[in-house]
Amino acid sequence: MGSPIIITGMHRSGTSLLASMLQEAGITLGKHLKAAGPFNSRGYFEDVDFIDFHEQVLQEAGTTMYLQHAVPGPRTTDQEARAKSLLKSRAEQAVWGWKDPRTSLFLDFWNGLLPDATFIFIFRRPSEVVDSLRRRRDPMLYRQFPGAPLLERFGFPRFRGQAALGVWKNYNRHLLDFAAHHPGRCQFVAMDALKDQVQDLVAGINAELASANPDLASLIDERLLTSVPRSDIERLCDRDPETQDLLNRLQAQTSHH
Repeated sequence: MGSPIIITGMHRSGTSLLASMLQEAGITLGKHLKAAGPFNSRGYFEDVDFIDFHEQVLQEAGTTMYLQHAVPGPRTTDQEARAKSLLKSRAEQAVWGWKDPRTSLFLDFWNGLLPDATFIFIFRRPSEVVDSLRRRRDPMLYRQFPGAPLLERFGFPRFRGQAALGVWKNYNRHLLDFAAHHPGRCQFVAMDALKDQVQDLVAGINAELASANPDLASLIDERLLTSVPRSDIERLCDRDPETQDLLNRLQAQTSHH
């Protein structure tokens, strides 16, 4: 089995865009991919088998992908067997990988099974991520109680912006912590610089793929790289010291390559 390329990052950070480009370059990301939807019209490029596995483990741990502080508890022998089965079924692929933001919560687990894997982490400005989650109206990030929808019409803030920012911090904190222990196997990409970085990124994975796809940047719709978050969300993110520290550390990682 070829060493896989694992693509992950916080939800709404450009993981789908990056994965679409890597698939176009010739990296196999799975036979059964999550269908396109209103917030990803070109598709998610997520292998549903890996999504299902991650969701099952989170459910068995009594939590969801919207973790703000912790990672799932110890994995069981049965969970490890399921993971190995997933990998075995892809053993014949030469250049392959998968993309799922939830992988950010399972980095040590997958590293234990795939010590030669390459990890590609993409990040995006926190205010843009939080505002995208607001527009997507994820139920877990909205206050749910009788009358809340009606109150929202009169200005009641149903969206839990602080909680959404906590998820951004948790995911990116895990990316940075993992990279600190495995510096030679992780590469960070900033979503707003993806157009400039994608060709070098593919060349680092496989020079033949890069030479066969000389214009991957042309696949980027510039509208996907522009976002103007709501002003209250900008203030929330700008005034949080830990958020700014994490963003600075993420940006510093891109200059290491």
